[in-house]
Order: sequence, then C-alpha cells, then structure tokens
Amino acid sequence: MDFDYDDRTQWAQLAGKLHDWLIREEENLRVASKFEYGSEAFWIAFTTAYPTFPGGEWPDWDPAIGLDGDYIQMWFQHCSTEDLPHPNLEDLANIWEYFQRAIARLDDST
Repeated sequence: MDFDYDDRTQWAQLAGKLHDWLIREEENLRVASKFEYGSEAFWIAFTTAYPTFPGGEWPDWDPAIGLDGDYIQMWFQHCSTEDLPHPNLEDLANIWEYFQRAIARLDDST
C-alpha cells in the first residue's frame, strides 16, 4: 500500500491500526520494551489525523496507551502556548519523516 501522507484519512486509518496492534500485543510489547516506541508512533499518527486534538472531535483511545512520550508531550506543550494550527503540506512531509524514524526505532529495539 502506498501511503499518502497528505491524506488525513490515511493517517486516521494508520492510527487505528497502531491502536489495535498496541492493545492486542500490549503484554508482548512491554516485555520486549517496544510499547513506548509503538505509542510514540501511534501519537504521531493520531495527532496528524486529528490536528485539533485535544480540541475538536476525535475518537477515544484505550487508556493503556498513555499520554507519555516525547512527541505527545511536545504536542501538549505546543497546545498550551499557542493556537494549534493545522499543519500544511510541508509540515506533513516532516511529520512523515519523523514517523518513519519512530518506526525505525521500534524495529531497532529488538
């Protein structure tokens, strides 16, 4: 599947798949110390799909996926200091690169 990083629907689908994978494999991922990397990838996808989070409308997520990690903490810090802009296409390209680095860390944590 080709991923179109400027399509928020695809980001939402990706966030949903990551969410389900994290919850389904939580115990195994925690034992392998991979849960935090998976959570980081989830929050990147989720906030890109729902750029007004924590405002606006967005789906619930399982609280087992905590609001921990560098990306989501940076997101909330930004929310507390500025109005949350919708990322433009250039930002989405940067977010996609950041997401790919997060996934690479997940693969490298074996």
